[in-house]
Amino acid sequence: MADEIFENTRLAEIYDLFDPDRSDLEAYEWMVNEFRACSVLDIGCGTGTLACRLADKGIEVIGLDPALWLKRNMVLIVSDGSMVLHWTFHH
Repeated sequence: MADEIFENTRLAEIYDLFDPDRSDLEAYEWMVNEFRACSVLDIGCGTGTLACRLADKGIEVIGLDPALWLKRNMVLIVSDGSMVLHWTFHH
């Protein structure tokens, strides 16, 4: 179950603006490269920042997150059509 604040659908529109420096994700990208992964399960995918970075490199990503507001946000990313992303939501 997600924290109550993550059930607010308006948060999805501004969430990533609060932390634009995502150099913390470089370690995960390094691991994907090191293991030569062709698919990744992103548990706690949030707004999909890591998933999109990996998809840009041709990695198939399955995102898993309990927050309901993310579903709407992820549909917008998938509908772009430029990435192969599969989003699964369990709550």
